Amino acid sequence: MRRSLFIMLVAGWLATMPALSQVATILESSTEFECTGAKTATLRERRVTVIHNNHGDSFAVFQCWCRPGDDLSRFSGEIADTQGKVIKKIKKGDLTRSEYSTEFQSDDFFYFYQYTPTSYPITVTYEWEEKFTGGLRAYPLFMPQMRYDVDVREATYRFISTPDNTMHWHARNFTPDVVTREEGNKQITEFRLNDLPAVKAYSFGQDIDELVPSVIFSPLSFTMEGFACDMTNWETFGKWVHSLRQGRDVLPDVVKQKVHALTDTCATDRSKVEVIRRFMGDNTRYVSIQLGIGGYQPMTIDDVVKKGMGDCKALTNYFCAMLNEVGIPANYALISTEYKDLFPDFPSFSQLNHVVAQVPLSDDTLWVECTNARVPYDYRPSSWAGHEALLITPEGGKLVRVPLVPDEENDENNVIRIAIEENGNATVSLRCTEYNRCFEHDLPLALMGTAEQRKALLHSLDMPKPSITECSVTTEGKRLDLKLEVKSEGYGRVSGSRMFIPFALRPYPALRNPKEPAHVIDLEKAGYVSTDSIVIVLPEGYAIESVPKSQTVTSEFGSYSMECNVEGNEVHVVCVLKIKSGIYAAELFEQWVAFCKVVSSICNGKIIVKKV
Repeated sequence: MRRSLFIMLVAGWLATMPALSQVATILESSTEFECTGAKTATLRERRVTVIHNNHGDSFAVFQCWCRPGDDLSRFSGEIADTQGKVIKKIKKGDLTRSEYSTEFQSDDFFYFYQYTPTSYPITVTYEWEEKFTGGLRAYPLFMPQMRYDVDVREATYRFISTPDNTMHWHARNFTPDVVTREEGNKQITEFRLNDLPAVKAYSFGQDIDELVPSVIFSPLSFTMEGFACDMTNWETFGKWVHSLRQGRDVLPDVVKQKVHALTDTCATDRSKVEVIRRFMGDNTRYVSIQLGIGGYQPMTIDDVVKKGMGDCKALTNYFCAMLNEVGIPANYALISTEYKDLFPDFPSFSQLNHVVAQVPLSDDTLWVECTNARVPYDYRPSSWAGHEALLITPEGGKLVRVPLVPDEENDENNVIRIAIEENGNATVSLRCTEYNRCFEHDLPLALMGTAEQRKALLHSLDMPKPSITECSVTTEGKRLDLKLEVKSEGYGRVSGSRMFIPFALRPYPALRNPKEPAHVIDLEKAGYVSTDSIVIVLPEGYAIESVPKSQTVTSEFGSYSMECNVEGNEVHVVCVLKIKSGIYAAELFEQWVAFCKVVSSICNGKIIVKKV
């Protein structure tokens, strides 16, 4: 049986816990960014890193991303052993220049070099200078600890600007000791961080960017391809985004006629939204286009219709225009798939990477993902549900919060029948129905071929020697249905005249790492309800000796109940697990571990039968 969301979260942690406590030490991280004009700047960087083991090999890779108008003007690299002996010198001519991109269309390019260490530790030094001449809408980030298990000895960031190149900054997770001075007509702002200890990755811990110090920088204004942007606040930034859409939301007459033909007979506005979303999904596909200002400005609807494709900006713009045509207001909204909260007084491009549609109806407000037709029109994906969004209006940008799907609506129901044979083998029949976040979690199964489905399910089955005899996965709206028939050799363990039969198909693993200290527990998007209704048919010639005692455990984090009853030669078990979404303080960590241990212990219970 495939594991629940809770089980998969735990299994994912167990699989990704770092094998070693520390992978690298950054001895020096130096960034100097100098704005030399309204559209020009020079970036100078130096990185000196000691790589302790193969888990830190990524620090031996050099990458420099560029856009049109950028140039890597200077580069040098050096690899040294533990005695300081230089193993390899790297010059700019050794770098690979590539325009490869995962985007459908992009004018970005990058320089790349990869060194693969053969022994450890080694010291890698990269030093380079990059010149920008194509306009500046964002400035480099100061975040020397970009990953877990890396300590930093010394990191500096120096921002040099003139009175014509004003910027503002926002610090996160620390209060910086900022040094500001003037040299001629230049203003120098300097940040420094020293002796940052490595941050460990813990079970259900927070993301690295929530834990380490960082500073983001942004211009107060810029001009890009003739479009002037005032970055003073989110309202003015939103006005700029709105201006980029002007004249690009005009529907061709043929599309107007089509949407009216599809929706004029719809009884409700909600059904119109569903029909139009399906029409767009059937006639367009998502591609990522990042060309110049096209990285921020949607294609015209005429181009989307002709080409049958568009990125998140273009498809959301198209969707909103079709809804507006049939009298349903729809709003274009910028959002992040990485950050839950936007800084209220600090607009910047680095905080936003996606566009979705907001559709306020009389009885509900829909948030619609326009890039993936597999996502139901009325479902908020976990990648951005609960996040702040920037709603774009003619009056400017407005920060709003996308609601999370309530825990009780993230529902999983399993009806299980386990028929035990005299030798302990079992035939297991499973009927699973999932909704919302549980549906989303297992949606990849529905997109797989039959062979891939069976392989993935076999990998997740918690039973000895399973073989799948029947399998089907279907979806409808926010619902996924899984039907599974499985044979298991030795499901019941025979010992002498007794047989020990697990009642739960998914024993919960112990969570506590003995070396793991108390920490904040991030369950913000883990809330759900799972119900297992299990019937275990006992083999002939056996009598029940004992069954698990019904139990209920409750905690700050949720609850678990198990009710067990005997009916003739059948044992009926009902298990209900409820996990409550939330961010829980480190002071509650021991309670969390205790809750998980109790649940695991109950789930590991056995039905004991004896030959008669």
